[in-house]
Amino acid sequence: MSNEYPGVIPMISYEDCIAALEWLTHAFGFRERQDARQTWPDGMLSHAEMEAGDGLIMLAAPTPDYESPRRDRETCDQARGWYSAPYVIGR
Repeated sequence: MSNEYPGVIPMISYEDCIAALEWLTHAFGFRERQDARQTWPDGMLSHAEMEAGDGLIMLAAPTPDYESPRRDRETCDQARGWYSAPYVIGR
């Protein structure tokens, strides 16, 4: 695996990054880049890199203040209405 980085690298944040690594591997054939995984002292993934062909994505866990769309819908009536449209993915 190359140590060089492409000019643009998408970064995706997941509440459960470890589950996301597994899902991206099985769903799209991504491979985790060796020696790129970093974790917080509590074991939560703080950074990972995945390759697919010549492409690279980075994953990270959001801050504790992050509220996912699912949790946003559960706690905010206004957001619940926004998410009734299938093409809305966040605010």
